[in-house]
Amino acid sequence: MAQPFSAVERTFSPPPLNFTGLRIIIVAQPFSAVGRTFSPPPLNFTGLRIIIVAQPFSAVGRTFSPPPPRNSTEVQCMAEHTVEDVLTRARRNLPHWELGGSAYFVTFRSARGTLPPAALEMIERRIYFGHNKFFRLFLGVIMPDHVHLLIQPLPTGELDTLLDYPRKVYYIIGEIMKGIKGSAARDINRGLGTTGSVFQDERFDRIIRNEKEYLEKYRYILYNPVKAGLIEPFGEYRFYLYPPEKAG
Repeated sequence: MAQPFSAVERTFSPPPLNFTGLRIIIVAQPFSAVGRTFSPPPLNFTGLRIIIVAQPFSAVGRTFSPPPPRNSTEVQCMAEHTVEDVLTRARRNLPHWELGGSAYFVTFRSARGTLPPAALEMIERRIYFGHNKFFRLFLGVIMPDHVHLLIQPLPTGELDTLLDYPRKVYYIIGEIMKGIKGSAARDINRGLGTTGSVFQDERFDRIIRNEKEYLEKYRYILYNPVKAGLIEPFGEYRFYLYPPEKAG
């Protein structure tokens, strides 16, 4: 069984042309980080079947061409939204792979360097606004010049019927990030009396492939303020983002 690959890191395990009956169950276990014990919320995906409808891509001197969908309309529609258990790709400067129902590790950065605490509070408010509306927040951290999030886009309530059976349609990571960054930038410019871009246009996002990677990213987010020298080990950081229902 081939594993997903990362085009950013240039590591590949090419999938066969057809996946059937693939079942993934991810249950996170409690772990200890920075001397404290955390129990991240589990991810449970069952009955996952992957159908590749992306265009041919080339890496490390080899070219892979997944079988095309039935017609060009399907390619166009797949680019417009994320569908349950169908792997799609959007490209800006970096490739962005999406798989409906997956969790993602997402990073975006300030275009102004270090932002003041008042600006970080505005970013925090906009992220919490989207929780349980457009995505599920597992964990996040707002650093002075960048943000890390561990999130899972939610279903839109619509169904896609272009392939062999109806599939749930999920909110797109790109649209979620556009909403957070756009609304937070307006708040920051209004609140600080500034104009212009607040965040870099590009972002980094990665599909969480298994329990090991989920726990790795969870620990990385928790340790980020310690690594940056903003808090001591075992300290509290003001801009950790926990699900509101878990934070109290």
